[in-house]
Amino acid sequence: MFGSYTAQEAVLAALVGLLAGNEIRGIIAARMAGRSRNLSRLISHGIMLALLGLWTSYTFYWVKVMDSPGVTIETFGSSALNLPYLLLGISLILIATFEILTLYRARRQGFTTNVSRLIVHGLMVLLVLTMVGLSLLKWSEYTSAAEHQGSILDPSVVSSETSWS
Repeated sequence: MFGSYTAQEAVLAALVGLLAGNEIRGIIAARMAGRSRNLSRLISHGIMLALLGLWTSYTFYWVKVMDSPGVTIETFGSSALNLPYLLLGISLILIATFEILTLYRARRQGFTTNVSRLIVHGLMVLLVLTMVGLSLLKWSEYTSAAEHQGSILDPSVVSSETSWS
């Protein structure tokens, strides 16, 4: 199954998804009421939700691969396995940060007085940073287990923090 880090990542991803979904709902409502013409926010939030879905799927895929019998240290260290995971997290952080910067600029220029969007995007960045941090902790647990076992990984050796059942 998946470890506690993965469960925490899934919960955080769900929270970020709810926040991004709520933002999209608000953007669509504002566009329909004629209060906004901004298409880039709609596109960036759609991309964010798509990347979040990929991140969540890849989180469970990564654990499935690592739980497979006979996983070697070469499989674990494979950039084909780890690099997409890292790039998804970095992309999510960059998009949310871009949104914060554009909202801040819009506030300074007087286009919006909405502070809640800044707070929501700041929270989204913090949640995604936490997700990436949990992924790094999970990766550290696997690395530690691999160092203690040699070339073949055995899920039973990983610490109790990363429970496998």
